[in-house]
Amino acid sequence: LLPPAGPAGRWPPLRVTWYVPTSPTPGREDPRMTAVPDAERAAFFAAVAEASKQAARCALATASADGPRVRMVPPTWEGGTLWWATGTSSPKLGQIRGEMRVDLPFQVSSPDFVHLRVRGRATPVDDAAGKKRVWDVLDDDPTPFWPGGPTDPEYTAVRIDPARVELWKRFGSTDVRVWTEERND
Repeated sequence: LLPPAGPAGRWPPLRVTWYVPTSPTPGREDPRMTAVPDAERAAFFAAVAEASKQAARCALATASADGPRVRMVPPTWEGGTLWWATGTSSPKLGQIRGEMRVDLPFQVSSPDFVHLRVRGRATPVDDAAGKKRVWDVLDDDPTPFWPGGPTDPEYTAVRIDPARVELWKRFGSTDVRVWTEERND
């Protein structure tokens, strides 16, 4: 439960505590998880990209002084990097500039009931060449949101560098793998 709102209906500052694994093996705090070795990184992220394309939804969780926020976003994988776009005046962008750590769970349904979760750092892409490049990489056409194209002043590209990616099948009963930015072999 949240504490009662303070003066002017504002919530007190949010204290965000991020989980830090205590296991001696990175990514193995759940004994069912298999850490992805560096030699298998490319194949793992290819499987992650394929699973995310099958996702019905992807949520972005951010934090701010007003509390946690979760909303749906359409991200795109490129290798081990996740990209998406948002409005320059969007509260999401302000929250990311204040706290770069984000969490993105994907909802993937049958037949494999895949669980895909990404935790990482979001960084706005502000330079013109970077914004154009992300525009061209995105799976979903951003034109309906930003008719001015990648130079639309309201368009901002966002890069997410994962610190942890979990990929599970059948609700964690098979093929439970985790990649972390720490060395896994």
